[in-house]
Amino acid sequence: MKQETITKQNNLSMKKIMITLMLASAIMTNVFGSEDKVSPQVLQAFNSKFQKAHTITWTAAGNYYQASFNYSGNWMYARYTKDGKFISVTRNVNSAELPFYLQNCIKNRHAGYWITDVVEESNKNGFTYYITLENADQKIVLKSKSGSDWVLNQKSDK
Repeated sequence: MKQETITKQNNLSMKKIMITLMLASAIMTNVFGSEDKVSPQVLQAFNSKFQKAHTITWTAAGNYYQASFNYSGNWMYARYTKDGKFISVTRNVNSAELPFYLQNCIKNRHAGYWITDVVEESNKNGFTYYITLENADQKIVLKSKSGSDWVLNQKSDK
């Protein structure tokens, strides 16, 4: 009886190990298998710029590739042309990280809205901020290039 219990426990342990290995294999295939579709030029360009990136997922969208990844504790998104030329990198930022001038413009001109998203986009031409503001009736997205005044980028009613 004791031997039978030990055998059942060993079988159960082996089943758990096998299931864990199969799940890990499936996850690794999904995460790393998608890189097979990305051109070597794109991978080389990305790896040279973001050497310490991890948890990388690639998607193809139209005429560019996008990598979503973790870099120094921040989730970022880098876009590259099909031949490996860097387009831009975006990341979510806290509204307190915006330049002081841009923070004040939001406080003074959009007091009736709350901030739902702030994104910073960087490329060879500088940086652009996008901020999403909402109130009970509307959702607006404002854009600021290189710290200039906010301009309306999108507007929708709820």
